[in-house]
Amino acid sequence: MRSVLALVWKDIVAGRLVLAIVLPLFALKLWSMRDLGPAYVVVVMLSGFILGFGSLGLEETQRTEQTWMSLPVSRTQLVVARYLTVLTGLTIVFVPACLINPALTLPLVALLFAFALGAAIFLPAYFRWGIGRAMPISAIAWLVLSIPLGFAGFAWWGPALALALGLASLPLFALSAVVAARLYETRANI
Repeated sequence: MRSVLALVWKDIVAGRLVLAIVLPLFALKLWSMRDLGPAYVVVVMLSGFILGFGSLGLEETQRTEQTWMSLPVSRTQLVVARYLTVLTGLTIVFVPACLINPALTLPLVALLFAFALGAAIFLPAYFRWGIGRAMPISAIAWLVLSIPLGFAGFAWWGPALALALGLASLPLFALSAVVAARLYETRANI
């Protein structure tokens, strides 16, 4: 577990400049938009995507996968670290967003669950085929999933269903990590 946390810390350190510049600006932007409803949710969505999945894109463009494979960690540990990095990035975005505008907590929670479900599809595809093939697969899946989980639908369904879907997304996310680790272990062309 220590190796996994070290890899997550590496992601944070690698993105420290972005975090140091973007997070204060993000907080200021959220504060200035706290009464704008849908625009606020869109900013949170885009920020969640950048901070949640940005490190994966960075690794792909810098071709660091071969470096990670030379470290004394298993492929499963790399997968778990990527999942924790995604969760850390999403937490950095969604927790302050809910605190700044508590009135939008339900739509933001709905969006977070849609992210978790999309990530549960994207990450195994990413570990199997890389980001180039995983992006179209996950984009289609996320759109299909986000239609029934839309903001109006969640407001209409109420907090109980939002909580139930959220609790259901957690085991799906964990199962996704197991599948991703298995796919990455069997991937030969690295």
